Amino acid sequence: FLRASLQDGYPVALAVLYGAEKAYFDAWSAVRATARRDSDYWPFVDNWSSPAFAHWVASLAGLLDEVTPDGPTAAMQASFDRVVRFELRFWTAVHAGDTW
Repeated sequence: FLRASLQDGYPVALAVLYGAEKAYFDAWSAVRATARRDSDYWPFVDNWSSPAFAHWVASLAGLLDEVTPDGPTAAMQASFDRVVRFELRFWTAVHAGDTW
């Protein structure tokens, strides 16, 4: 979806990238406090909730502010909403054990 969003221009693609990265940061940050460091999932938790990743996500937000100082366009909003729905469907499928 990210690659496909490039046809709609840089601001839309940036909104999609931010949406995906923000979803990962928020999700993994939410479990960090209770995650066990000896868990097989700890490398994922540690990577996507790290200060460095937080900085990356904040940098993307800053780029979005620079690109659209008056706020997101309708196309950016629609693409952001779509990537969030894709992420939710993906993680729901992972949780349910869907094999596709």
